Amino acid sequence: MNQTDIQLENSSGLGKLIMMGVFSLLLCMSILMSVFTPYPIGLSSVLYGRLKASLVAFVALIVCYTLVGSMFQDISIFIFFAFSIAIAFGLAEVVLREVNPISGIIGLGILVTVFSSMVVFISMSSSDKTIKGLLISEFEKIQPLLEEQKKKMQASGEKGSFEVEALLSQPELLAEKVLAEAPSYFFIGVFVMLWANLFLLLKSNRLVKKMNNCKYSETYLLNFKMPDQVIWVVIASLILALWGDQLGTWYPIVGMTLLKTVGVFYFFQGFGIYLTFLDFMKLTGFFRSFLVVITVLTASQLLAFIGLADMFVDFKKLMKRKQDQD
Repeated sequence: MNQTDIQLENSSGLGKLIMMGVFSLLLCMSILMSVFTPYPIGLSSVLYGRLKASLVAFVALIVCYTLVGSMFQDISIFIFFAFSIAIAFGLAEVVLREVNPISGIIGLGILVTVFSSMVVFISMSSSDKTIKGLLISEFEKIQPLLEEQKKKMQASGEKGSFEVEALLSQPELLAEKVLAEAPSYFFIGVFVMLWANLFLLLKSNRLVKKMNNCKYSETYLLNFKMPDQVIWVVIASLILALWGDQLGTWYPIVGMTLLKTVGVFYFFQGFGIYLTFLDFMKLTGFFRSFLVVITVLTASQLLAFIGLADMFVDFKKLMKRKQDQD
């Protein structure tokens, strides 16, 4: 390879790195696709090395901070972008060090949870108000918007909207509801983000290396199966969610949070079974992709239940047996 070829290769790599930084920033600001924000930065670390990826991430952070300050006047987007970059490098290390993907997801999930809890605790320690008090203050600031949303719901005549309307009218009750639901949605969001981006990174790594020197690929995540012993956590969580109010106010909330968190992993298992079913039915192309998207958006709880039921049924074994018979 002569000097001209080396220069062309380096310039091409630099262009791709820049595009990955831009793509990550666009994903962050897209809201709907923001869950995939870590993927481009993580991929740049896997393909081009930690140092180059760190430089791209640093520049992207500066650009994000500048845009947020001048256009949105809201630092929350910058905080989420920085959070996503940290996750990106964590997932990249899972791929580069060939860590067991599930162990990597659980480990990173615990680290993110502990770090986030510490940030919240430190923030609350330096504030005169409690978390509930801060939420009530924020809801009182946007009360006109809440009242407008309440009027829209009343005009639509949707069933079951009475409880929501009551919450919109009472900031204190709304704050209590958010505090009760926020931990479970946080855990779900973190683990879904980790799983989805690690899946893409493992697949990209496999395609680049063409199955050479790849200890783990994305198929490992699809063939994931929860240990049978976790069923006792599900049972205990369900008992707390249904009858924990006899012990205290927060016991049902703790039970439901645990149930939803464990349910995320059963969803991953059910999702792998669903993809195996689509292979069994020989569905490919656009129709397959359409079914996957629609099912994930509308029947995620059903997939989690299928993952749980797989402990007793072993759906993949049944499909393989049926395929062998045919």
